[in-house]
Amino acid sequence: MHVLFLVLLVSLPSCAGSSISLDVPASELHVAGMPLSLVLVRIDSDTRPIVEHGAYKAFGQEHLKHNAFSIPTLVVAASTLASDLVRTGVAEVASLRADDPPYTLDLDVVHLGADVSMGFASFLVVAPTSHVTATCELRWRLADRNGRVFLNTATRSTLESAASPLGDTEGRAAELLGKALRQALDGGLPLLLPAVDDYWRRQHMTPRREPVANPLPMPRSSTDR
Repeated sequence: MHVLFLVLLVSLPSCAGSSISLDVPASELHVAGMPLSLVLVRIDSDTRPIVEHGAYKAFGQEHLKHNAFSIPTLVVAASTLASDLVRTGVAEVASLRADDPPYTLDLDVVHLGADVSMGFASFLVVAPTSHVTATCELRWRLADRNGRVFLNTATRSTLESAASPLGDTEGRAAELLGKALRQALDGGLPLLLPAVDDYWRRQHMTPRREPVANPLPMPRSSTDR
């Protein structure tokens, strides 16, 4: 009884007022093919559920708050992707800002968060373990300045791990979230160049055509509705 009472006094660390880093491991991918000339990377929408912005779900379970990070998670996702495009050979240049770019890669962030929970069984031992879950789900849309849509797909990664509630659970959750983001990004990066080349192959035009500046309006693609 005394042990149970002592363990119940252990609570999850609060994210309020903290500042942690979202470190994303470097990609080990290399995508073969002719790189795209310049790609603008944008976060088109953020449709994450409210709990991923830091709302408590239940006793013994909470999400990392978005303001717990030293750099906003969406900024990290966009800047990491821009760097990845060049590092992996998908693009010659990638930027978060560009006027009339040849290509635009929009990300819809469906999930990008981590939570720490303590199961009921954990309360019955002297050194309980917390359960950490990190999820990243992204929707990708690659188009050119002429309105052609080459790719419209989604990637997702969910990782789980155990951590001591007496330790740095925030740090462990952030570490796992960085790995989940890496897996979700690595799931989409190899799809970009083949999607562009396949489009032009279906038009019986190889090698691919680079988008021209100031084009005439083009009808919307069926995949963009």
